[in-house]
Amino acid sequence: MLPMVREAYEKQFRKDFELFLELRAKELVSGGRMIISLLGRRSDIIVTKFPFLPEIVAQILCVMVSEVNCFTF
Repeated sequence: MLPMVREAYEKQFRKDFELFLELRAKELVSGGRMIISLLGRRSDIIVTKFPFLPEIVAQILCVMVSEVNCFTF
């Protein structure tokens, strides 16, 4: 990938992610917390070696959400 293309993607990601965080911050209650989980990869190798990884991560996050009332902050 050309450096200028990578930089354009990075710039757009930063802009979109900042907007995402800004909008989500408005939804938080006082003293609330937000958990963000991002699944990234450097190449297509992980997709071919571990095709079910996104589903596994989704299941883990669902369990975490269902147990959130058990956590004390």
